[in-house]
Amino acid sequence: VGIVKDILGPLLGQPPSREEVAELEKMIISDESIIGIHDLIIHDYGPGRRIASVHAEVPSDVDLVEIHDVIDNIEVQILEKTGILMCIHIDPIVLGDETVNRYKEMTREIIAGLNDKYCFHDFRMVQGPTHTNLLFDLVVPAEERTLSDSEILAAVKESFREKDSTINIVARVEHSFV
Repeated sequence: VGIVKDILGPLLGQPPSREEVAELEKMIISDESIIGIHDLIIHDYGPGRRIASVHAEVPSDVDLVEIHDVIDNIEVQILEKTGILMCIHIDPIVLGDETVNRYKEMTREIIAGLNDKYCFHDFRMVQGPTHTNLLFDLVVPAEERTLSDSEILAAVKESFREKDSTINIVARVEHSFV
């Protein structure tokens, strides 16, 4: 059984080891321009044929050419050190805005109140004259089986509605890849 599992695992797909994920995360966030990462996906197509992608959060006011150079250098470093062909997607995030920070903290509290294993990323805010849209991806552990995605999203929206009826949630539930 062990031998069959060792052979079929890579063919059918299996998650990367925690050590490998930690090593990649460390390499990516080693530059101070990278605030955080999410949505790391690693595809293994056999020896010497591994491809990965990740979203890197960067300040929205950073120079695009400079951050592109930083990302290119990180991708080359990962390829040289691990043999993984990495594609890094840039997610600009607003820093230092009091209103955005207040809504982001409210989102953190509400989500933690629902389930302390949930987290979110790609947080954005769009204010209008009658309501405020909060946009984000809600990350649910892969092993979550008690609630459907629509039930989770409904609970999140109801929690916000109870806190402030002028908030409109535009969220997507995703299950962690690693």
